[in-house]
Amino acid sequence: MATRGYTSYHGRVSTGKKVTIAVLVLILLAACAYLFCQKYLVYDDSGHMSLSFVKKEAKPADSEPAADNADAGGEVELTREEPAAPALSAITANELKSSVLDGDWASVLNALPQGNAVVLDTKLKDGSFLYLTTVPQATDAKKGSAGVTQALKNLLGADRYSVARIVCFADSTYASSNAASAGLCRSTGAIWYDGSSSCWLDPAKQGAQDYVTAICRECAQLGFKELLLDYCSYPTTGTTSQISYGTGVEPAAALTSFVKSLREELSSYDVKLSVVLRQNVTDTADASGLTVSFLTDSFDRIYVDTGTVDMTALTAALPSGFDRDTRLVPMVRTASAASTASYMVIQ
Repeated sequence: MATRGYTSYHGRVSTGKKVTIAVLVLILLAACAYLFCQKYLVYDDSGHMSLSFVKKEAKPADSEPAADNADAGGEVELTREEPAAPALSAITANELKSSVLDGDWASVLNALPQGNAVVLDTKLKDGSFLYLTTVPQATDAKKGSAGVTQALKNLLGADRYSVARIVCFADSTYASSNAASAGLCRSTGAIWYDGSSSCWLDPAKQGAQDYVTAICRECAQLGFKELLLDYCSYPTTGTTSQISYGTGVEPAAALTSFVKSLREELSSYDVKLSVVLRQNVTDTADASGLTVSFLTDSFDRIYVDTGTVDMTALTAALPSGFDRDTRLVPMVRTASAASTASYMVIQ
């Protein structure tokens, strides 16, 4: 029954509304279709677009950019290419006495053949320093004067390739003062002494690593072009059977880990890292922790004490790709004018 004054409503929709709804539905469907087809769009070399519902085969890994793999939703495997190590030249080096900085060092430099590098002992076995070090841990170490430090900076500013020889783990001062955190100790916890009654730092202890690293960083900041680590090993003289190496510590592994960490710390400096070899080595580590492969893989150059090392045996043990003329540096007392290979004249 109709209500007075009103007509009954039967849910009818006007034609205009129907058209509007239809248009909105078509727009929605078109949007969905567009999104669905995106992954099937193919562009040819001229930039024309077409649809292909056939899955493309992946390009070979050596020609496919990493971004294409990322877009496909798969894991991207990146291969990092390490930059090639800078080529080394043969080095002719002269060891300078520490006292040179107390006098006319410029005349000493000028008396050397042009192009010869100079080597200075910046830290000695007793733990003392040539210069006035600012390394915080070196509070008990004997240091050079401010005048010597300024002379050193002036020398490093001259046009000479400079090498800092740094005694690494033989260090009576720091080891005895920091036995627990950095010193090489006996099983009792007391500091260990070698055959000459000297103390050593323990390469496996973080305190020793931090100390040596800080010294190397400081020498790089001073301006040295090469850091020459001396006594970068475990000791081999004295009653080594009394040494407590620590649970699970392998000397060779401890040295390798230290040098790797040191290289990372020095990566922001334009400085080479080398080592002094004072004993015969093979590819099997002895008590020192040294091996031929550790030396050749870890350091730019190997300076050899020809008075204690069999050069013939060492040369024969070196890998075939090792450049003996540039990376092997015999330490001799007389210059070899005819040689084009590296060498260092010691005092």
